[in-house]
Amino acid sequence: MDRLWAAPPTDLYARDKLLPASWNTKKPDKPKGKKQKAQEAKPKITESIEKRLMSGKDIPFNFEGRLQRFFYHVAVLPSMESGLIPREHLTVSGDGTAVHTHACPRGHHRVGAPENLRHFPDPDASWGWDSDLEKYYFGYTLFQLSCYNSELRTDLPLLLRFTSAKRHDSVNFLVAFHELEKHMPAVSTSNMCLDSAMDNYPTYRILKNRGIRAFIDLNDKCGRPKTIPDTITIDKDGTPLCQEKLRMKPNGYDRSSGYLMWRCPYGKDHCSKCKNSCTDSKYGRVVKTRPEWDIRLYTDVPRGTDAYKKIYNQRTATERINNRILNDYGLHRMFIHTKEHYSFMTTMIGICIHLDARYKQQVQAVA
Repeated sequence: MDRLWAAPPTDLYARDKLLPASWNTKKPDKPKGKKQKAQEAKPKITESIEKRLMSGKDIPFNFEGRLQRFFYHVAVLPSMESGLIPREHLTVSGDGTAVHTHACPRGHHRVGAPENLRHFPDPDASWGWDSDLEKYYFGYTLFQLSCYNSELRTDLPLLLRFTSAKRHDSVNFLVAFHELEKHMPAVSTSNMCLDSAMDNYPTYRILKNRGIRAFIDLNDKCGRPKTIPDTITIDKDGTPLCQEKLRMKPNGYDRSSGYLMWRCPYGKDHCSKCKNSCTDSKYGRVVKTRPEWDIRLYTDVPRGTDAYKKIYNQRTATERINNRILNDYGLHRMFIHTKEHYSFMTTMIGICIHLDARYKQQVQAVA
């Protein structure tokens, strides 16, 4: 494990190492709404990471880099060669999950040591907010990128990384995406599916820069962008509303002008079904929007369409992989400490998940 961990040597984990009693006492602010994640302690950090990635700079402290390259060569590449992971037009999903450690957050008092100093068996762990259980937990955040094989109906992890429980998933994704590009060059991503925790402009801009289509659930806190003209009334996801306050239907893309077109929800039945005289056209009113107005609301594949929903549904692969790691393979039942050990054991579990998929592929081929 030590040879696969790139962090410099430290005596932080030594049994006689004493740390201040306040080492792990600070907790993040409790979210106001239900099923909400705690806010990031460092404001504008996603913009700072965006600048580094756009300028081609590296993100330091990638201590699990060797493990990620090892996983790439022994699990991801063989699965690509066997056809489990497509080499082109790949849809990648990302999500984080809370990992509860069994270590005592208050540490242990050593005989003869001062009262303000204690020994911590897991000094890497920290307090975080578990949005699923609606309570604080002591441990880490496991963030992973994965994909879904529709033919075998199986889920495959691509990249695994552990981070502080305090770190927001918006930051975790940008760092994980950078490591995916850095350590796994053969993975060609076309679509990226994420939840509302990663609904921020730096993420959209980076994906746009890389030529990757964004499928991200909207966060209601972001509000209406100022770039959208006041003459257009929109729903919370950017869909224009007609004068009857009904959601308009996508009506294609005008390549000559670069506009997305939206039509009356009644279409050809406008005159017979709609009482509003918004236009003399039998087809009903048509509204045009520009993707440049807001890359968050007006994605390459329009929100609300069947094509958008079909691709975004693949995001559930991350939830199933989290369940396999934590419960099926028992990471939550392992009495291990430190980020190094959690990263190593999770990498081994990820390899086993790929082996399960290859076994399933062979069984179906024989059948």
